Amino acid sequence: MTGPAIIAAIQTSDHDSLPNQTWWLTVAALLVTAAVIGFCIAFPGSYLLLIVGIVGASLFLVTAAWRPEALLVGCAFMPQWKNVWPLDRFSNVGDLTVLMLLGLLVGVIWRSLRHVGKLEKESLSELFRGQWLVLFSYALFCAAVLASYGYTSAPHYGGVKLTRFLLIGTLFLLSGIVLVRNQSEFRRVALFFVVAACVTATQMIFHLEHRSATAETDITRIGADGYWA
Repeated sequence: MTGPAIIAAIQTSDHDSLPNQTWWLTVAALLVTAAVIGFCIAFPGSYLLLIVGIVGASLFLVTAAWRPEALLVGCAFMPQWKNVWPLDRFSNVGDLTVLMLLGLLVGVIWRSLRHVGKLEKESLSELFRGQWLVLFSYALFCAAVLASYGYTSAPHYGGVKLTRFLLIGTLFLLSGIVLVRNQSEFRRVALFFVVAACVTATQMIFHLEHRSATAETDITRIGADGYWA
């Protein structure tokens, strides 16, 4: 066997063993979570929120590194979820949508570093092969939106909206290219979207008779309080 063939075989073996490592890491995280929950039930105290926060942060980082596409779906639905139980209990901690966006950013950076470090089959440049027309069209659209900022009558309000659009829109575009690389990952993202849509539909059905304190008076503006609000 030649030298390049041996190196390719080693890289393939390392790539195949990665799912097994992440699987055991996920199982360990779930076991730790179950143990912490059991401990908190048996011995309730003031450290409950601290322990739950540590475990939640650990699971969040595991998700960002192992299945960052789940955070992509979470970013799309979190504006509707964060005002409903049980996520509304964390409203005083911070904006959950921003937290999901930060997790998605971590996932994109981590996946990009893996491609740069040759830990994945494709290089980072190969992921963007054939996507330059999409990127160029998006850049032209952003330039048009940026030019329209010069005609706004509310510079502060328009600047906030423009900044959100550029940052969040660019992150969503790049995350789709970096995280959804093949048909298998596309199916996984589609499955996540279907599950999240079912959860959202169930939430809306059970809250038809309840009106949020921040809801718009015009009931036809469904989803108007998303990222850009």
